[in-house]
Amino acid sequence: MRMSEDRLTILVLTYNRYPRLTRLLRYVSSVQVPYKIRLLDSSTDPFPKSELQEPMDRIGVERRQYDASLSPIAKVFEGLKEVSTPYAVLWADDDFLVPRSLESGVRFLNQNPDYSIVHGESALFQMEHQGHQKAIRWIEPYPQRSLTDSKASRRLLDHLGGHYSVVFYSIHRTENLRKNMSLGFRHGFDRDARAELLSGSLSVIQGKTKKMDCLYMLREVHSEMGSLHEGDEGKGFEVLGWVTKPDFPSESRRFQDCLAQELAEADGIGMEEARGIVKRAFWSYLAREITEECGRFSESKAVRRSGWIGAARRSPVLRAAWHQIRPFLPGAEPELSLAALSRPTSKHHADFILIYRAISQQIGMGYS
Repeated sequence: MRMSEDRLTILVLTYNRYPRLTRLLRYVSSVQVPYKIRLLDSSTDPFPKSELQEPMDRIGVERRQYDASLSPIAKVFEGLKEVSTPYAVLWADDDFLVPRSLESGVRFLNQNPDYSIVHGESALFQMEHQGHQKAIRWIEPYPQRSLTDSKASRRLLDHLGGHYSVVFYSIHRTENLRKNMSLGFRHGFDRDARAELLSGSLSVIQGKTKKMDCLYMLREVHSEMGSLHEGDEGKGFEVLGWVTKPDFPSESRRFQDCLAQELAEADGIGMEEARGIVKRAFWSYLAREITEECGRFSESKAVRRSGWIGAARRSPVLRAAWHQIRPFLPGAEPELSLAALSRPTSKHHADFILIYRAISQQIGMGYS
């Protein structure tokens, strides 16, 4: 048994992206991840056993094959049934998690029972073609936060009503994550990002959230991004589309009731008060997300209203141009940028360079 294997289980979600899975396995092999790794595979493409089985055997990855009709959330739910470790983390096949951060997170949760999830500094990156090769085009921060209020109600209001960030890929207490998946199924949320939103909000209610001061995760931005949207790659989840559905009133009530029941128990308050807090947090989240989506739909107006920098965040073309000129503008360079992470003086350089090498090796082998 590998060191620390009995503390954390890594569940890797994959779907018809074996080239990226090959890259991930190469990275895992190079950094020697000391935890159990289970591959949750619902691909319709034939499994390239000759290419993947040997590295999986060498690393100690166990593969579980699921029917392609099973939703990603259902796949996670099924995968969690086999997890016996106290902590679990979800790892998408196009992401890179840092083993040292996983170890730090496990130690933190073990020493702080009032925390439910932990993560660290995270970033997005995008690849670009350079002749016959590809290279990292840009890197930018992927928001992660600490929520440390002792009251679950205030944590929920901060999480949904403040600057929302995804906590689905944080390190979880297995018991909590399994419970949250079960509650999602019980209330009819077993697909897409609504299940992710519900599970994350339940985690915030169940305990504090810790953001560590270390590089935790890099997530690739590409046209097939989002392992929670299998079979619908590139489209993603839109809040505006959700609230305009005929069954939104009943769905939103179920969503809010699920959170209210957990909140009432966590804070020792009545259901009436809990429902009021959840309603405030939920509609604050919806209002902000709808406003941002409308801004993306009306980009020409957004340019005039918010200025060029705001538009650059919404347009892939302007966003790429913004990353090109940003280093030449006055002000401090972001700590999580390609230029900063590439410097040996960066506190994250040692972890970043291992990810960079895994990407470069993949390029050299001709994968897309």
